[in-house]
Amino acid sequence: MVKAVKYTCAFVGILFKIFPYSLALTSKYSYRGQPQNTWKELALLHDLQHISLLLLELHVFGRCHFPIFLILKLGKSSLAFVLSTVLSVTSQTFAGQRCDCSEHDMPKDRTISRLRGELHRFQEQIRKSEATKQPQKQPAKPTIFVITPTYARLVQKAELTRLSQTFLHVPQLHWIVVEDSPHKTPLVTDLMVKSGLTYTHLHMPTAKDRKLLEGDPSWLKPRGVEQRNEGLRWLREDRRAHPGGDNQQGVVYFADDDNTYSLQIFDEVGPQHVTSAFSLLMKTTSLHIREVAVFLFFYCHNCRRKNYYPLVSCQMRSTQRVSVWPVGLVGGMKYERPVVEGGKVVRFHTGWRPSRPFPMDMAGFALSLKLVLANPEACFDGDAPMGFLESSFLQGLVTMDELEPKADNCSKVLVWHTRTEKPKMKREEALQAQGLGSDHGVEV
Repeated sequence: MVKAVKYTCAFVGILFKIFPYSLALTSKYSYRGQPQNTWKELALLHDLQHISLLLLELHVFGRCHFPIFLILKLGKSSLAFVLSTVLSVTSQTFAGQRCDCSEHDMPKDRTISRLRGELHRFQEQIRKSEATKQPQKQPAKPTIFVITPTYARLVQKAELTRLSQTFLHVPQLHWIVVEDSPHKTPLVTDLMVKSGLTYTHLHMPTAKDRKLLEGDPSWLKPRGVEQRNEGLRWLREDRRAHPGGDNQQGVVYFADDDNTYSLQIFDEVGPQHVTSAFSLLMKTTSLHIREVAVFLFFYCHNCRRKNYYPLVSCQMRSTQRVSVWPVGLVGGMKYERPVVEGGKVVRFHTGWRPSRPFPMDMAGFALSLKLVLANPEACFDGDAPMGFLESSFLQGLVTMDELEPKADNCSKVLVWHTRTEKPKMKREEALQAQGLGSDHGVEV
């Protein structure tokens, strides 16, 4: 069994070195405009890979209990992925266990110590090489302009606080909050100042004939129309006052204050996060964890060379014209979503009036700033029939064939049309009738 393990290790090690990483020594690469690596850096990467292979052979494949059949049965899969996955499982399974082959322990330990020193030395060389590089100007991320209409109610501060703390995790975001009020209220003003976000605070009252009366169902009249249009007006004027290439780049999104948003809908999830994880894991003292980190690094290194990122799921910030995705808990359904075939939106999964031009929720699309600026008359129609508000805005801007499906071809729900229950104040009202109500000076 021990011989079988060693032979298998040697065979897998050769395959792993030849395919696909050794190609890095014979080709330079670049990714999305980033500077190309030098031959010296590629050689260092190859040395790190070689050391990681030896560590793997000594610490994982060298254990007599390693399930070799996994590699044989999964031979058609991506070798790097299989190895990194099995490595993770095996590291956890055998953590703290000693190999049965005690006669090999001392030479193996000495080899591990030497390899660990080599790994540290190569890491230091890479850090020094990075430090001597000329700083490269990175292209700025497009700004996401989020327009949020809001109105005074008991849960307003709670809703805006929750939303603002979500946005704090999104880089390069500009929050445009528009109050349904004839003036800016102290509550929202104070909250915006303390939010830590880049923001613009506006106000625009809804016309009396368009306001919902007490007891009216929420779907009777469109809400937030004047506020969204005011946000668009400010955005166009502000960009016109600051002309320039970077000021024309951006994405516009309409985010109601009571919805729930995953961070994945705003940004990319990809190897930049893996690189950070690699740096963190390499600081640990556990050799098993460090092995996982090394293999994760080289797997992503190979993906970058091939310009292929299996972990990337580009979302709102990459919008070129109008991007779309599913929305959960909306329209009396678990979700509504665009149906995608061959990378194109062909219809919509919705339970009400699917014949509408764009039968989707306000939270289910974003559009490029360039498109907004190029169509200064585009706005929401407050007189649109029920359910046609989104269509009234999008109809003159895009066709269904031009929609850009996001969230893995509209297969993942990353936004939820949640609503906070209206608080019941019966006891508060009873206490107020007795002159014992809550202190009005305490802001809720």
